Amino acid sequence: LEAEGYPVRTPLIVDEWNIAAVPPYPEGDLNAGIEGGIYVTASLIAMAEAGVDRQTFQMVVDPGAEGYSGGTFTATGLPRASFAAFMLAGRLAGDALIAGTSHRWLHVAAAREGAVLRVLVAAFEPTPLMAVQAPFDTVPLTAPAAAVEMAGMADSTLRRVLLEGAPPPGRLGNKVTDLLKSGQDTYRRFESDRGRWLEDGRVTVRLPPDLAAGAAARVYTLNASTFPDLPTIRHDHGSLQGGIAARQGRALEALSNAGVSENTRAEFARSLQEDVAEAPMIKDPGAGVRAAIDEAYRTLLDPFLAERARLAESYLARVQQGEAISVAADGSLVLELEARDARLIVVEGRQ
Repeated sequence: LEAEGYPVRTPLIVDEWNIAAVPPYPEGDLNAGIEGGIYVTASLIAMAEAGVDRQTFQMVVDPGAEGYSGGTFTATGLPRASFAAFMLAGRLAGDALIAGTSHRWLHVAAAREGAVLRVLVAAFEPTPLMAVQAPFDTVPLTAPAAAVEMAGMADSTLRRVLLEGAPPPGRLGNKVTDLLKSGQDTYRRFESDRGRWLEDGRVTVRLPPDLAAGAAARVYTLNASTFPDLPTIRHDHGSLQGGIAARQGRALEALSNAGVSENTRAEFARSLQEDVAEAPMIKDPGAGVRAAIDEAYRTLLDPFLAERARLAESYLARVQQGEAISVAADGSLVLELEARDARLIVVEGRQ
């Protein structure tokens, strides 16, 4: 920033981010499942390391379109793994510490508050497309002409060259050809590490010396073993939607029996489609009709909220529960990680 003429203290703000901007995602609905949650954890750590001051995740709630799972909650309000990731990261408190790892796919952040140390660890093995795309992220800034030339290439051609090792087309400029060959080298390194970089999955965390003696530690885990899988989330989301639809029919019937006009019933139904969790906005319905609408809405909403709360609690229970983990005499502790895994370690030193 200073080299470009900006003040040193210019805030760095990432105003919108996620795995991908718009669906369909070329490698599947990654935002919706555990991959999205671990990606969030690793990205938050990376942004902190880069000195990003503020960031805005896109988005809080899925917009409701089929296959658009960019939110931390489904359209019915069920938490996704990305919400659990923010929940764990939000527990970091105190003064930031310098922390590092032995592999580029292993990320760590740490903060200390008195005798309490919190360490956030994320193991994130990228997908093939993520791995090969990374070297090209800065090309629009560093080589804009090459970026324009690459933008004119078919996706199928790029995939054959970068993921299958096909030679770059001969008509390309030297800069683009060099970039594609560099991308091929990146993909070969990815394939060499893929599935083997964690070896036996055991990762050693070394604590500050003054916390080692008599420290007690607890670890909170977010991975495929502690959070529901994507089919479960989709089933529960559909079940909540189905329950709303069934009760809506009964609610409209009750309004009809109470003498509420057809136009008002239609307005009630439209309001629910826009947002079932918000009370229907009916203009000047009159006291008697208002009471009937409120009763119908409670009959519709209360079971939905109760079931959603039960499901949400069950989704997050294993992540929030945590388990005790032993600290060795030398101040180290051992984690057994999966290739996509996030852990929050809370260490309490002896007072």
